[in-house]
Amino acid sequence: MESLKDKVVIVTGSSNGIGEAAALLFAKYGSKVVITGRDVDKVKDVSRRCEEISPYKYKNLFLPGEISDESYRAELIQKTLQFYGKIDVLVNNAGVSQIANILSDEFVAAYNKVMDVNLRAPVMLSKLALPHLIESKGCIINISSAASQRTTIDNNLPYHLTKAGVDMLTKELAREFGPKGVRVVTVNPGWVKTTIHLKVNVPEDIYDVMAKDYPLRRPGNPEEVASVICFLASSGASFVT
Repeated sequence: MESLKDKVVIVTGSSNGIGEAAALLFAKYGSKVVITGRDVDKVKDVSRRCEEISPYKYKNLFLPGEISDESYRAELIQKTLQFYGKIDVLVNNAGVSQIANILSDEFVAAYNKVMDVNLRAPVMLSKLALPHLIESKGCIINISSAASQRTTIDNNLPYHLTKAGVDMLTKELAREFGPKGVRVVTVNPGWVKTTIHLKVNVPEDIYDVMAKDYPLRRPGNPEEVASVICFLASSGASFVT
């Protein structure tokens, strides 16, 4: 995708899963990628691999940190502008899941954690990035989930709520900033094999169980979602918002 060459792309949660796959594919297409995540070693590793795969051997900005932290979000935008001078694409990918019944003692903490990462962070990071995306005529790609439209597993209310919120965030921003040349889109994957579910002790065979309802009878993989993300960031999707 020639149109992605030299594009400055921030991918949140790019130390593993869909974010990692997207960062690597953007780098392969010649983009300048900003790598983020909580695990310092993984962030450095993904950054190294992005530099190796880049046809132009671009040096990447990598910034470990917690996306739910307000000061980190401000630093992420500031350092991206200092390092690259612009922002073309923001991929709001970072996400967490917390399994908790609404009547349990753990629910409020789980709700707050998931809300901070999955919804508040994309809203606030978009707010910070939008002035620069207006300037570059760029785009925001929000990674939501099929769980925004249908329930999946029990006691996953916080996750479902936040992903529904992400869908509406996309619609509102697309409507408001389309006239300014900014596209805003959502990707809603079904079950994709990543670590997000295993971190909350969901059985590993859940992917095969849930995939029985899919026409292809299998879960997706991060690379397949990354291909969609890169297409949506490219000139080939210039009328998609």
